[in-house]
Amino acid sequence: MKVLVNTPLKDYKNEDILDGDGKSLTVRDAIAIAINNYTQTETPTAELKNKAFQISIKLFANKEVDLTLDERAFIKERAGLISGVVVYGRLCQILEDEKDDNIEK
Repeated sequence: MKVLVNTPLKDYKNEDILDGDGKSLTVRDAIAIAINNYTQTETPTAELKNKAFQISIKLFANKEVDLTLDERAFIKERAGLISGVVVYGRLCQILEDEKDDNIEK
């Protein structure tokens, strides 16, 4: 599935989610944060680190990235552990190719 990773993530009001520097948080940013960070109780394996590294290389190579089903599942799993509710929900919508009909246009 192809994903435009330079797209800003939107909050509940369809406004850009901002990072700590006041810049729009992109799909790329949110995925990179989710897959390259761990909870305090996790001990990442070499396999987990390599998977995150390989996906990260893809993320930063192009504006449109082709993610496999396995890669999307990995990203959603990591985002569920690391990301807040809105970021996690938006990533799931994007990675599952869902539309949100409740967003103000």
